[in-house]
Amino acid sequence: MNIKYSVETQTLTFPSPANNELCVHVRVLSTSTSAWTSQLHCAALTSGSVQLHGDIGNVNAVEVSYCVERRPDVCGPAHNATIGQYSQLY
Repeated sequence: MNIKYSVETQTLTFPSPANNELCVHVRVLSTSTSAWTSQLHCAALTSGSVQLHGDIGNVNAVEVSYCVERRPDVCGPAHNATIGQYSQLY
């Protein structure tokens, strides 16, 4: 799956499925927490990108799961994002 995270802009891009009943759950592993933290629990998929906010530190890994919007606790498998500088990713 083509999921990318830009370090400079803290922007995550992902494929937007045609199914409007899904949302995206994003978890981040950073050096500041040394643990996985949920950054977005059920964000809309319409744009195909989201910006992560707050002081998340140096990001080591980003996981994205597609979930059922009406039941955000029902999610598919997690997919890892490619992390890098914007110019390297695009």
